[in-house]
Order: sequence, then C-alpha cells, then structure tokens
Amino acid sequence: MTKTEKLLRELISIPSVNPAFLPAGDPKAGERRVAECLAAVTTRVGLDVELQHVLPGRPNLLARLSPSGKTRQRILLAPHLDTVNGVEAQFTPRKSNGRIFGRGACDTKGSVAAMVSSICEIAKSGRRPAQTEIVFAGLVDEENAQRGSRALAASGLKADLAIVGEPTRAQIVTAHKGDLWLQLQTRGKSAHGARPELGRNAVHQMARVVDLLETEYAARLRRSRHKTNCWAAQPSASASSMAAPSRTLCRIAARSASIAGHCPAKPSRAFAERFSHCCGGMSFMR
Repeated sequence: MTKTEKLLRELISIPSVNPAFLPAGDPKAGERRVAECLAAVTTRVGLDVELQHVLPGRPNLLARLSPSGKTRQRILLAPHLDTVNGVEAQFTPRKSNGRIFGRGACDTKGSVAAMVSSICEIAKSGRRPAQTEIVFAGLVDEENAQRGSRALAASGLKADLAIVGEPTRAQIVTAHKGDLWLQLQTRGKSAHGARPELGRNAVHQMARVVDLLETEYAARLRRSRHKTNCWAAQPSASASSMAAPSRTLCRIAARSASIAGHCPAKPSRAFAERFSHCCGGMSFMR
C-alpha cells in the first residue's frame, strides 16, 4: 500500500461532513479532525503549519514548503476538507478494481492525499525548490458557503498558480460555472368563486414562468459555450422548488448556472427583464 493510499484511507475514515447537512451536534460534522490529522502529517516533515480560523471548530489548514532561497513565486494547492453526508458504510474505505471508494474519496480527499503526500516527499528529499514556495491550503465549507476559500482570499495570500483538486476526469480545467440563485414570486388576485374570471391565479402565472425558464431560456443558454477548457462549459437554468400557500401567492427558487463572460454585470436585472413580460404581478424576492 502506498503512502498516498494509506493517507486517503485515513482521511475517509475521519468524517468531515459539512454541518449544513447535519443536525446540530452530530459527531460527523466539521473539518477540525481532518485538519488536525493533516497538520500532524505535515509537521512531521518540517512544513510550516497554521490552522487558520474560519468558523468555530472549523479551521483552514495551511502548510508551507519554503524554497531553499528567496521566494519569488508561489504555487497554491487548494482542495477542500469537507464532504456531503453519507451512510455509515461510506466512511469505511474499500478498494475495488484498483480504486478506493468512500465518502470524499473523489471530492476531494483523494486530491488532498495526493497533494499532501507529494509535498511531504519533496520536504523529506532535502531538494526544495530554489525560489518557489508551495502552499497547501485545506479549505473548509466548500460544499455550502465557501467560507474557507473566502477567508483565505481575505487573508491577502497571493499565488502565481493555483490547483484546486476538484474531480475533472484527469482533464486540465481552467474555468468553471458560477451560480445565480433567485427567488421568484407571482401575486394573483382574489375573486368570488362564482366569478373566477375576475381573479388571477398566481400558480397559473408561475407555471408560465417555469415553462419559459425550462424551455426557451434554457435553450438560449445552451447555445453558449466557454471558449477555453471549462468544466461543465455550458450554462443552464432550472427551477428547483415551489411553494404555493394560496392561489394568490406563489414562489419558486430558480438557479441559473453561468460561464465566464456569459452573465452581464447585473445578472438579476437581466433575469428579471427576461421574465417580466411573462405575466403581470411577478416580483423578484432577491
């Protein structure tokens, strides 16, 4: 068993589920134990290690391999430590057909194990880069609000090259989709049951919005593609949930996934203009 495989197995067996997906106090929640495990591994080979506070009990891990001379450039290795939830069996690693399976094995504890193993091997070899600092940043909260990466950016750390370690089927990817989340609301008008034609059904109005969103607007987005190598290079749009407490009020949550250069400066305004003609009385909650 290689050192990388051994480390990956250990990381899978330490649950680090994002607390957003668990009830309060769940023992599987949080990234601290994984961060402390990696801190111990990297400290043993002489890296400069820091636990960067992000949230209570949820630190980023920074491990630096300094060059032998003056730092003139920096490489940042920035995978994330949290995972989504899973059943109990998924936190026990298993091997099948030469591959390791378990919660986070692909996204992204596999990248964590490979990156940490590589930087540790360089440190132990005694042949450090002459002028390049290598920084491993194990980030928290990627699966929910990206507060780990936001905290790292706010700290002022700069790099000449960053590798995030997301699963891309071994393709080199230089761009990714962004997300625009909106809540749409339609308002109807009450009418007497004997004169329904005098009213306006908010659910019916929203049905027209959803139809436009899933057909014409989605088709329009599919005609756009990123010119460089972009993982999930095509923009998309969909409605994800709906609530209708009455016939006079209906709300949906909508998601539009954009690509670099696709969305205008104020995407919510463009989104609103696109749908405002669909029915009267539609407003955007945010």
